[in-house]
Amino acid sequence: MVRKLPYSLALLVFVAQAQWLVFHAQTRPDESNAGTTKSQIRSTELQPRSTESQTHSAELRAQNNAQHIKNTLTVKAVPGGFDFIFGTKLDLGVLQVFNLQDKLVGRPLSLNRPQSVFVKSGYRATLVIGEDLKKNPSLLKLFPANVVSGLDLNGIESPTRTNAREILRHAGQFKNLRKLYLWGCDITDSDIDLISRYDKLDTLAISYTKLTGKTVCNLSSLPRWKYLDAKRIDDIGLVIDKLPQAKSIADLRVSSKELTEKNFESISKLSNIQFLEISKAPMSESTVKLLAKLNKLRYLVIRYCHFDGKSIEGLAKLKALKVLFISRDMVYSYPFLGRSHGKSRSWTLSF
Repeated sequence: MVRKLPYSLALLVFVAQAQWLVFHAQTRPDESNAGTTKSQIRSTELQPRSTESQTHSAELRAQNNAQHIKNTLTVKAVPGGFDFIFGTKLDLGVLQVFNLQDKLVGRPLSLNRPQSVFVKSGYRATLVIGEDLKKNPSLLKLFPANVVSGLDLNGIESPTRTNAREILRHAGQFKNLRKLYLWGCDITDSDIDLISRYDKLDTLAISYTKLTGKTVCNLSSLPRWKYLDAKRIDDIGLVIDKLPQAKSIADLRVSSKELTEKNFESISKLSNIQFLEISKAPMSESTVKLLAKLNKLRYLVIRYCHFDGKSIEGLAKLKALKVLFISRDMVYSYPFLGRSHGKSRSWTLSF
């Protein structure tokens, strides 16, 4: 049997419960604001950690980049030479190694994967610039100046040859540079100082650049030259007239409609020349006679040249000539070439 509370006592219990509910409602956080409050607290607590994490990540990236650059190339002196240790897949280019007689040793090595390359003491290397080295020329500082004696920018295919100037600026360490190939690069007379600092050059390729003979003929390295490729260079005649100073020059390649008989006379004094290329130049009986004085000339390249009369027949007097390269248009213009090909001649016709 359930006993009922007296009315007065029941009323007191009801009032007490109501007061407790009001008090609890006032002191308890609003559920709608609870998430925001916790989120704000959480955000406030994590903010310093996030900044700290970002700073730490930046430091790690910097360390990784520094380590990556460091590991790009390590050079170690070992008995008999040097080990080039490449630890990257960056396209640094191609390495060509030459012996003491300046002959290529083995095949050119592509520097686009981790590998070790041994270079014998006394041997020298030419570095053909690759795409990633072109993008970051500062990596040149990793290559030892006492081993790299040649830079070839011809490997930078158009239109990416447009930063040749920047590459040369980073190549100042190579004080003993002997070979420099700048075929088609975006350099002008204003950049001549970047070339003139290499006073030991014996090989220079500047064809299709915006350099002119007015500056090139004043390079102090000129007497050392063994190879000059200077096609389509303005005022190249000024350089040619100074070439007899380069007594060891063996390979000359020029192209100009402005060559004079005086220029050909200068060429005829190159007593050690073995390879000669002349394009788009006027030829007369007198200029051909001058060329016939080149007793050591073995390879003659004649392209798009005009010969007066039968003056071209004077080329048959070149005693050491082995191969005559001509442009196809000349075969039809000068029947002498066709008749002489393979008939009692010491030289071979090629085109």
